[in-house]
Amino acid sequence: MWTELFNVLIEIAVVAMSTAVTVLIRYGIAYLSANTKDRKIQLALQELQTVMIDGVQYTEQTFVAPMKENGEWDFDAQKAALQKAAEYVVQNLTKSTKKLVASDKDDLQTWVEQKVESYIRSMK
Repeated sequence: MWTELFNVLIEIAVVAMSTAVTVLIRYGIAYLSANTKDRKIQLALQELQTVMIDGVQYTEQTFVAPMKENGEWDFDAQKAALQKAAEYVVQNLTKSTKKLVASDKDDLQTWVEQKVESYIRSMK
């Protein structure tokens, strides 16, 4: 009984922390956008934030949750989930945002993977 109660409390805490992190990330992007004079950069940051959150949530629902339910969640599955989320982000960014980011970063895919991984870690 105590184990079940403890597991429920942990799940509640994880959901609360995920929500808090999402709010903090949105606040951080809003702060950067407000302090950035270039409107294109503001829009790109907002788009990146939205697409990244959507991509992580989509990957969680369609890949991670089923893997965990089937007891297949391991290191390789985690790497695959990160890759899937990053691919989602890159595929769903507009051309103008990709071009803007690519003008500053050598490898868009690697940069997006790093941002997605950072976001996922902040949710834990």
